[in-house]
Amino acid sequence: MKNDYSVTLEKVIALVSAQTGIEESKLNENTKIEDDVGLVGLDTIEFYEEFFTEFQIDNPQDFDSNKYISPENIDIFSILKSIFSKKTNHEFDLKNNTIRHLTNVALRKRWYEE
Repeated sequence: MKNDYSVTLEKVIALVSAQTGIEESKLNENTKIEDDVGLVGLDTIEFYEEFFTEFQIDNPQDFDSNKYISPENIDIFSILKSIFSKKTNHEFDLKNNTIRHLTNVALRKRWYEE
């Protein structure tokens, strides 16, 4: 018999697969939403909106998109500026959510920071 975590993990993996076209068999709880799945910018926003709706997350307003979503078009000047300026380094210091974290959010029905 599967526990709640296993069932929810399967549902999160199915959602990620449906939103990205990546086969479910290639996804696991350690899969990173940006690095491994390749979601960026508007695609990532749409993914999280679907996630919050699908799993009825009570507090989507607590999700800080600036921490988790990189812009689609990062110009070379911004990258160079971030390398040489401590002031802008935070712009590219994004947190990379895993399917494990999303599964735990889905179980809690609330967004939280890891």
